Amino acid sequence: MIYALDFDGVICDSIHECFHNTYQAFRLVRPELDLPSEPKTLWRKKFFEHRGLVRPARNFYLLWNLIVSNHQIGKSTIEFESDATNYEHILILFDEEFMSIREEQLKSDLQAFLIQNPLFPAVKELWGDLPRPIYIVTAKDERITRLILEYNGLNVDGVFGKGTGHKYQTLLRLAKSHDVAVSSVYFVDDNPEFVREADSIGVKTALSNWGYGPYGPEHGKSLDSFEQVLGFFNNEQ
Repeated sequence: MIYALDFDGVICDSIHECFHNTYQAFRLVRPELDLPSEPKTLWRKKFFEHRGLVRPARNFYLLWNLIVSNHQIGKSTIEFESDATNYEHILILFDEEFMSIREEQLKSDLQAFLIQNPLFPAVKELWGDLPRPIYIVTAKDERITRLILEYNGLNVDGVFGKGTGHKYQTLLRLAKSHDVAVSSVYFVDDNPEFVREADSIGVKTALSNWGYGPYGPEHGKSLDSFEQVLGFFNNEQ
């Protein structure tokens, strides 16, 4: 068996850091809007409600654009990503600014960055009990993912992060590299679309209900807390 977990929304609660740093990146690429230095309370509420629509980090630009423009935000990840293609040039610029802001924070106040990216309850306590090999399959920057893992003492057999392709393709490569059937791969993610994609190729999947969603009608197996990951991996759930 092979075991894989998403990072943000399953292991790490990065929403506070993403909220603050993506807002500052948005301000930098849209200076003509003359936005306040700190986001409004209503904007925070909308960001937290719809953060799950964002898969690659550059698409935070579209989320902020919809929020500050007070436009309707749908619930479909597919539609959201389709709309994001209309902003290709500025998405690249936004992603560069976001990464630059993160880098500066890592250099100037690493401890504050790590505190802004806490683990979800029970992750650290149960980590040693999870079966191996275990991999992280995420859209997050690989170096930052490893940094947070190492800070919290979480050992893994590999990290596949930003730039490594679609998650279901990574899971297929893992099955092939370990010479096992894809049905021997277990995967937990908090985004229903990633779960559906992995499920469609035969991976054993579960949806993390403690993450960011976007959540709608239930799809297949779902877990309500990280404690249940252990049972799912052991085929008890």
